[in-house]
Amino acid sequence: MGPHSRFARLECADHSTKDIKQFNLLFKPPPEIVLNSGEAQLFAYVFDTQLEFSLPPEFSEDVMKDKTLEEMESRCISIWMKLSEFLKYIYIPIEVSGHWFLMVVSLVHRCVFHLDTFVPVDEAVERRQLIIKVLNMLSQIMNSKMFGDDAVHTPPDLAAWSVVVAQGIPNMGNSYNSSAWVLDWVQMEDGCVPNPLGVLNDMQVRVKTALGIISSSHGCQIREST
Repeated sequence: MGPHSRFARLECADHSTKDIKQFNLLFKPPPEIVLNSGEAQLFAYVFDTQLEFSLPPEFSEDVMKDKTLEEMESRCISIWMKLSEFLKYIYIPIEVSGHWFLMVVSLVHRCVFHLDTFVPVDEAVERRQLIIKVLNMLSQIMNSKMFGDDAVHTPPDLAAWSVVVAQGIPNMGNSYNSSAWVLDWVQMEDGCVPNPLGVLNDMQVRVKTALGIISSSHGCQIREST
C-alpha cells in the first residue's frame, strides 16, 4: 500500500469496525470490540504494519538543494515516514535533468538498490554519489529524536550500506519513459524484487497510477457508491 492511499484512507470520516479489514494489520480486533469511526482510524494507524513507504521526489530534491536536517525532519517525519520493526523497504525516486531512477533501501538485504534504465558512463559515479548523499540524510532523519522510541528500529550502520546496481534492467539508451519505469518499480511495495524483469507495459503503468491517485483522493465517495 503506497503512502497516498494509506493516508487518504485514514483521513476518511466514515470508518467503522468492519472497515478495519481493508488495512494490512499485524493485530486485528476481535468482533466483540466495537469501535467508532475515530477509534477505527486510530487503531488502523497504530497497528498498521507498514512494510514499506515511499518518499516523494521532493525528498531527493531537497537533499540536492542542501536543505538542513531540521528542515527535512519537519517535513518528512510528520507526513511520509513511520518506523517499525516490520519495515522492509524504503522507495526514493530521484530525478536529474529529466531522467528518473529509483533507490530502494532494503532493510531485508541491508543494502541500497539502484534501479535505472539509462546510465551514461560519464554519469554513473555522480549518480552513485547522489544516492549515498540521499542515504546519509535518510539515516540522520531516521535517527531523529522526533521518532522517539521508534528510532531504535533504524540500523546503526545504515549510512554505510553499499549501493548495488540492480540487474535485469534493459539499457534503454534514453530517458524518454524513465518515469514510467520508476512508477512501475514503486508499485512493487513490500513485494520488492531486487532484480526486476526488464519488461515495461507503459500504458498499464500510467493507467494504474492514474487510478491509484483517483481512488486515494476519492476513496470515501467510491465506497459510498458501491
